[in-house]
Amino acid sequence: MTKGDFRTTGQTEGQTLAVIALLNGGVTPPSDSVARLTQLQCDDGGFPSFLILDGQVCESEAPTTALVALALQRAGGHLPVVTRARSSLKKAQFTTGAWPAASYSIPGSAYATGWAAQTLRALGDRGHADAGLSWLSRQQLPGGGFAFEEGATDPLLYATAAAILAGAKSDLVTLTTPEPTPPTTPPTAPPTIPPPPLRRPAPPRLRPVRGRT
Repeated sequence: MTKGDFRTTGQTEGQTLAVIALLNGGVTPPSDSVARLTQLQCDDGGFPSFLILDGQVCESEAPTTALVALALQRAGGHLPVVTRARSSLKKAQFTTGAWPAASYSIPGSAYATGWAAQTLRALGDRGHADAGLSWLSRQQLPGGGFAFEEGATDPLLYATAAAILAGAKSDLVTLTTPEPTPPTTPPTAPPTIPPPPLRRPAPPRLRPVRGRT
């Protein structure tokens, strides 16, 4: 484990989600943990899926690159790193509007496209984000979910979540909604309607008994 790594993560996305969770919770993440993300950037501007060490091969992946760029943009102070990641994402986009899950992948990935569209919209690249959203709209399965990549038929929760956030034209770091302000005046009690008066049943009529003759 390298300095700044969160325990048990092992993956760049896990490290990034931990940073985003702290930021969205109003907590400043450890500076070493944020710096660790910046140190993972590959030569092409993207980010690998694993927390690699110095000297290891760095293969960038679009969903990881998007997520890290989103976190660093939210953390602030890392404009050069974010700019390179942004350029890497735009270059990796297919003409269909989709992004692959990895640089060597051929089919478009709903998971990768969801994250990339979120990030590029947040960074101001609406054209690229809208192209990704158009592609996503053609990938939704009959049940409403999304598979990992085109051609697959099994809906996956994590792919669906990324695609839905992109479809809502939002992103993970701006998703948190402030707590609602409680009302200053107590709510008025609903009007009470008195129950209808009870009606006593009429006494039964007694038939006269005729005596025997």
